[in-house]
Amino acid sequence: MKRFRSLAGFSIGLIAAGIPSVAGAATDDAAPVGTAPVDPASVDSNQSFDLELRPHCATRMLTPSELDEGKMSSILCFSTRQLATRSLDGHVADSVRRADTSGLVAIHYDSSGGSGTSLSIAGTDCNGGGINLDAADPWNDLISSTRHQLCSKIKHFETYNAGPGASQLTENGSGWSANLNSSVSNKVSAIRYYGPVN
Repeated sequence: MKRFRSLAGFSIGLIAAGIPSVAGAATDDAAPVGTAPVDPASVDSNQSFDLELRPHCATRMLTPSELDEGKMSSILCFSTRQLATRSLDGHVADSVRRADTSGLVAIHYDSSGGSGTSLSIAGTDCNGGGINLDAADPWNDLISSTRHQLCSKIKHFETYNAGPGASQLTENGSGWSANLNSSVSNKVSAIRYYGPVN
């Protein structure tokens, strides 16, 4: 049985993440079952979200300077991967909005073999940028495997902001997935993306 965590009380800062609203996008899947459609730009930071209802999430890669400042990643979740990548409008190429994977540095999963609940990371380079997961974020301590896209080297850290503790470097070509070892599987709190570009 998979474990899912609710986003209840977790702050989702669209403006802080730099994620614009998606005008005209089909966002009916962003609403909890039995409720009216929700535009991603109108999400209340106190609204409850559940990864079981919305298993596909997305965020943009933070720059190295944003990581140095200790900035946290803001993640939005949807019922389909297409809606998740569409939420990244303005951060990735048109091809991502068509549901392919160009414009993504990586996709992370809660299960081995690149399957299960997904977290797509938008980015255009592999310069040491990455993501930081807040302790209250349901993706903190959830990642079990990674599918490489743009970046050939991805380092997963057990501690926030790539601090001391266990880590694992995965190296793969675009589209290949890597399972995390027991020292970091389901313990990831930060990730950094490095080249060369695939």
